Amino acid sequence: MNIIKNFILIIFLIGGFFASSFAQANSDVKYTILPQSKLYIDGTSTFHNFTINAKEIRGYMLISKTGESSDLKTINDNLSGMKVVIPVKKLDTDKSSMNNNMDKALKADKAPDITYVLDSIESGNLSNSPDDTSKFITKGTLSIAGVNKVIEMPVDGSFSKDGRLHFKGEETIKMTDFGVEPPTMLFGTIRTGDQVVVHFNFVLAKTDN
Repeated sequence: MNIIKNFILIIFLIGGFFASSFAQANSDVKYTILPQSKLYIDGTSTFHNFTINAKEIRGYMLISKTGESSDLKTINDNLSGMKVVIPVKKLDTDKSSMNNNMDKALKADKAPDITYVLDSIESGNLSNSPDDTSKFITKGTLSIAGVNKVIEMPVDGSFSKDGRLHFKGEETIKMTDFGVEPPTMLFGTIRTGDQVVVHFNFVLAKTDN
């Protein structure tokens, strides 16, 4: 009899777990990063400066349904998560040899994606008017070459009249902070600088979960 009771209890708990997970998944509104979004990286070398373009950007933002609105204040107060994924092999310098060196330096085979997960966000001057720019201070975990670092950066945001979210900003990082040795070319005669500047301009639209 105890075995039957325990079995029923286990089934009940499992059912409750899945019901809770389903309710949580359906309590958020999902905004997906659109293809027109851009991310590029400016770097330097002993030969010339260079730019790396991200040919693929994946990601989403989750907002509680109770906070779904057309103003950034309500969205900011009800933001429940954001993630951005950049496949390393979709980073392009327009030079195949440099791309190969970059893939090796970023350990693309072991860590195929650069990821960013938002941990927290604070608003500065927050505008509720469509298309007006608001200022945010964000804190999130950036993962490059398998190494995670928490970074803080300012971001400009706006909510356009067509219901799309726009986030724009830039951040300076050092490759060696992530265990990445700046790539070299031509037997080491050309060396890239340790410091690079990441620029992004994301456009997100509401999508079905």
